[in-house]
Amino acid sequence: MEVPDPVELRQLRRFSGDPSIGPIVSEFDSMVLHTSHGESLSDLETPAGGHAPHALALKRMKHAGKIRSYDLDARLIAALHLPAGRYLRADMNTAEFDWLTFTYDGLRREEIELEKYQSSGQFL
Repeated sequence: MEVPDPVELRQLRRFSGDPSIGPIVSEFDSMVLHTSHGESLSDLETPAGGHAPHALALKRMKHAGKIRSYDLDARLIAALHLPAGRYLRADMNTAEFDWLTFTYDGLRREEIELEKYQSSGQFL
């Protein structure tokens, strides 16, 4: 993930406590993707049974609801009815950071967000 501008880079360095941090580059072994506009995902493979929810996707949705009190289904449905409401959320299981969540939300003032959930109950 590239840092979009110098202000965001300063914030990332301040919040991470790492003055040398730059773009976030990390390999992942699992990814759960939720999007309001699936036409951009036409090149990705789908499960053999079609688009049925995968167990890992359901687990990550429960995590978002339980930990963040966030209703992912409601946000995706809202995006379908709002022209500026594009939404994309990617949960990636990385070796370096554990689970990272990248979100693009066209309805937020800060459209792009990268979160790492700490087991202590805090987000970075």
